[in-house]
Amino acid sequence: LTLNTRELLSHHESILHTVTTHTPDILFLTETKIPTRLHYSMGSAKKGLSSHYQTYTSNAPYNPREGTRPHAGVMVGVTHRFSRPSGTTDMNAHNTDARLAGHVCHIRIAPPHSTPVHAIGIYAPSDDATRAAIYKYCTDQAAKTTAAKEHLLMGGDWNAVLFPSDRSTGELNATDRAHIAFATSAGLHPLTPPTHEHPRPHTYLQDQATAPHMSRIDDLLVSHHTHAIITTTGGGQEAVHECGDALDHRALLSSVPLAALRLYPFPTAPAAPSDPDAWVNYHPPTKDQREKARIKMEETIGQEIADLLNTLHPAHLAITNKLYPAGLTPAQAERNTPSPAEF
Repeated sequence: LTLNTRELLSHHESILHTVTTHTPDILFLTETKIPTRLHYSMGSAKKGLSSHYQTYTSNAPYNPREGTRPHAGVMVGVTHRFSRPSGTTDMNAHNTDARLAGHVCHIRIAPPHSTPVHAIGIYAPSDDATRAAIYKYCTDQAAKTTAAKEHLLMGGDWNAVLFPSDRSTGELNATDRAHIAFATSAGLHPLTPPTHEHPRPHTYLQDQATAPHMSRIDDLLVSHHTHAIITTTGGGQEAVHECGDALDHRALLSSVPLAALRLYPFPTAPAAPSDPDAWVNYHPPTKDQREKARIKMEETIGQEIADLLNTLHPAHLAITNKLYPAGLTPAQAERNTPSPAEF
């Protein structure tokens, strides 16, 4: 799920309702405007978002003494069934470019027996220098994950579109054209491209007094490697949903088959027994018990095979009589074998 929150803590209840309604496995939340991780922890402890997800944040620095306010900010959340400290890596520590703080949040999800998935949240502002830094980072990660045969998902608010139909005006601007050039050179693909009959749904409403403008600046891009695998296994699906609470962005819900990504949940711990002494009183089966169970299993399977043969026997006789009529040798019957249309 990809959503521009317009300050997460201010719209927390509506966002939590959207998340719990659709239960996505990965969240890309942008423009969170969270000053510190501690601030978010205090707020979420009261309001519950982190009870469903392990969250990772990238926050833009600010100085309240200088009169500045929190801005930008990206959060990536992973549902607990795919997130454990042993299998999820916060890649933000590797970001050496200070311009990426608050604009790129990168984690690597790698449950046991799964193909690792890189989930990168993006908030691209309007200034060209920061956009160039974001594009460079995304291009590098696309090359690295493709070389490692790992999956790459990039979700967020790009403040640009990929197709003319992504804007209600049908016209691209200079930022859009630069965005298209970036995606093309990096080998990134939208999950669902538009068609003439079905343009992609818009996620953002710019309410202008003269003429409201809608666009698809919130998007999920995947690497060429990931896109090829998703396409060969049936493709992905996307839909947008209203969040309410005066948010001018709608939630983008993207669905891909987990079997295509080979992403498997962490094993769940066995439920505690109702009898607290059950673990104490448990005794493994003895060798004699295991042997008796093996004999019983073989007898059961043998009887099931016999029943199956008895069921197939009449059909076997009918086919044999058709292929080898009485009085004919196999060689003679072969010359008189009916064509498939006669069966």
